[in-house]
Formats: sequence, C-alpha cells, structure tokens
Amino acid sequence: VEARTRAEARTRELVDLFASYLWELDADLRFTSVEGPGLAALGFEPARMLGHRFGEMGYDLELVSMTREAFDALRA
Repeated sequence: VEARTRAEARTRELVDLFASYLWELDADLRFTSVEGPGLAALGFEPARMLGHRFGEMGYDLELVSMTREAFDALRA
C-alpha cells in the first residue's frame, strides 16, 4: 500500500511538471482518474468527468478527433 501511495504521488508530480493533462479509463471507457493543469484551458472539469464516458458529458468531440497540429495550435 505504501509503495502504491508513493507511486501515485510521483505520477501526480510528473503530470503537474510535464503533462498538460492525464486521464485513465476503465474497461467500460469511463474516466477513473483525471488530472492536469491543461484541462481547465480546454474547458474540462475533472470532477464532472469521473465515472462518465467522454460522450456523456456534452464536451466538443472535435477535441479528441483533431490532428496533432490542430491540437497544438489550440493549446498555444
């Protein structure tokens, strides 16, 4: 349990330092973990996402289907 707690804390630190966001999905494609500073810039609310599938929340699905170049331009 202690090793898992340390690993989870380290993952959170890395997300905060390097990633815009990170999310994990279960086998039913429901969000089980959602974090990172880039989510707010995209208009996502982590607490609202937990336990739901992406399409259930009414977010713009263009964000998950756009090209890498278009996504990078949006983030900039």
